[in-house]
Amino acid sequence: FKSCPPCRAKMKGLNILYNKYKNNSNIVFFYVSTDDVETARKFTSGYNAEYPVVSVSWNKRSSFSRSGSPTTIIVNKKGKVIYKDSGGSANEEKATRELLEKVAPVIDKELTI
Repeated sequence: FKSCPPCRAKMKGLNILYNKYKNNSNIVFFYVSTDDVETARKFTSGYNAEYPVVSVSWNKRSSFSRSGSPTTIIVNKKGKVIYKDSGGSANEEKATRELLEKVAPVIDKELTI
């Protein structure tokens, strides 16, 4: 992910979302990486990311995302994908704004159902 500018740009926004929902037992939030866990943790810690890191193989990743990186996926309690987006801006401010404007409302709506 070091060579993925949009991945780096989304880190701040993901951390904001994680902190907003981390105490809600209806939300499970984690970062999926194709790097080994130690490499991914070193990368995310450089961005003060507090959320858990899960390491998966490229084959496993391609089972839920065949598009670009980074990919944001929200799955509800019933296992239904309710939001999916790939790619994004390499500008941190814009990437953060997009996450907060697009993803937070989807989560909030799902929590009220």
